Amino acid sequence: MGAYYGCDSGYTTTGVSGESAEWELTCQENGAFSKTEACLPISCGEPPELEHSLPVGEEYFYPEAAPYTCETGYSLDGSANGAKAFETECTTKGKYDGPKGCEPISCGKVKVIENSGQVVDADGNKLSVLHFGQYAKFECKEGYSKDGLLGSTLVGIAATCQADGTILYPAKCINNNDCSSPENACSPDGHCKDHSVATGKHDDDFSCECDSGFAPDTRDGGIKFCKNIPDCPDGACEPGSCEDLVNNYECHCPAGYFEGENPQENLPHDCLPKECGSPKSVEHAAVQNAAGSVFFDSEPVQYGCAEGYTLGGDAEGESQFVVSCLNTGMFEEAPTCDAVKCFAPPVVKNSKPSTQNDLTFSDRKSVV
Repeated sequence: MGAYYGCDSGYTTTGVSGESAEWELTCQENGAFSKTEACLPISCGEPPELEHSLPVGEEYFYPEAAPYTCETGYSLDGSANGAKAFETECTTKGKYDGPKGCEPISCGKVKVIENSGQVVDADGNKLSVLHFGQYAKFECKEGYSKDGLLGSTLVGIAATCQADGTILYPAKCINNNDCSSPENACSPDGHCKDHSVATGKHDDDFSCECDSGFAPDTRDGGIKFCKNIPDCPDGACEPGSCEDLVNNYECHCPAGYFEGENPQENLPHDCLPKECGSPKSVEHAAVQNAAGSVFFDSEPVQYGCAEGYTLGGDAEGESQFVVSCLNTGMFEEAPTCDAVKCFAPPVVKNSKPSTQNDLTFSDRKSVV
């Protein structure tokens, strides 16, 4: 009868699970023991491939453990701070026992990029929560792009979940510069303002901010510009013409008028008639119609020669005349009222005149 041996759990005489783990030791006739066996640790073989993890080493034996490291972007529990390494134990049955692998790190809820809208990705999904390896696709709204250039087609943005659990938003949706269009003619009398909130309709997304004296306007072709605000009041500068300036106007007056303020009409500029002043005194004549100062646009001053006076001294001659205010602001030269002429004294029988010269009204000569 011999001695019986049994290997501890996890060991066999061959190191292979399921094979013999016992043997008998006997005393031989030569006084020696029969051949003894060794208890070898069971081999679990090469570590198996697990989800998103990499094993270290080629073969492990009981009671060893095979170390693993998670691939980039993965952890044991799927959190950014979770364990990135683990072990699987080589069991007494020659099998590995432990975690089944690593899970993708979660980045949480994705935020909608400002001035954009989410669209389906390549798989037809609109993901609201991302984990490593996933992305959410966005497109800029009308009037926006990644480079902000008018007419740009760079409108697609992919928000990607990173290995550290953060979401990368690689670009923003920038308001396109509508002022860079040929429809902008705001300068030089103003400047173009690109509206801060785009509608996607180019004509509505920019406007002219004009300098003082100018107002926004649009000409054919949708061209926006700053138009001079008309400053010529109704009725100003008559009978001349009005030239519109910036925040002002100028009168171009004809002869006989000058540019000046007209407070009666509340006009800062107007064509005013030149003033000749009060009618001049004419010897042997009287003013018949004028009262006060006379202007270029006034009726001519009417004069009448005194009794016994005419223009030229002819008894049948004209005794009425007019004097106009000239465009120089001076009265024209007035004619003279001459005493009516009676010519030479007549011959009177049995008498002799004191003079043979022509006589005029008011002249008195005696006859002897």
